[in-house]
Amino acid sequence: DRLVEELGGTVDTVDELRYRGDGWPGTFRFRGADGSSGTMSYQQSWGKRLGRTVQTRCKLCVDGTGEFADVAVGDFWESDADGFPVFDDALGNSVVIARTERGARLLQEAAADGIVVLAGVDLDDVAQVQPLQRLRRSTLVGRLLGRALGGKRIPRYRGFGLMSSVRRNAPANVKAAIGMFTRTVGLRR
Repeated sequence: DRLVEELGGTVDTVDELRYRGDGWPGTFRFRGADGSSGTMSYQQSWGKRLGRTVQTRCKLCVDGTGEFADVAVGDFWESDADGFPVFDDALGNSVVIARTERGARLLQEAAADGIVVLAGVDLDDVAQVQPLQRLRRSTLVGRLLGRALGGKRIPRYRGFGLMSSVRRNAPANVKAAIGMFTRTVGLRR
């Protein structure tokens, strides 16, 4: 709603909306019955606006990459020389990871039926182009600590090796703790 309004539209008149589309990663686009329309790049719509409004519970989730799913799907961006995702519109690919035998069977059946086209991919390459997912998992303890220090309840996660991520990434966890604490107690939005 905020993006439509920011682009000069009225939410009640929207008859077509694309969160992402017509390219990879595609643009945010709306068209209103009143003739209004607007577009915004992926970097602007997600990177500068929508990404900042992710619900707190998502920021505290230990499974942001679908480890508990039969099949996990994510963006598989082209990357620059430093490995950071390039968000220029182009033909794109998704990474599809079968995490269970059932998931693998479903994907193979979908490929046999022509629904998807599958090709091998190096999971290190996937991690390289999903830096925010890696950072989110490696700083989860910091965010949990900040929320707890702010007086809020937090989920308990066992068996995920989260404490070892604190040792490997202590400065980022301290920063995450401070950020979550200040958001929790309302010092910043």
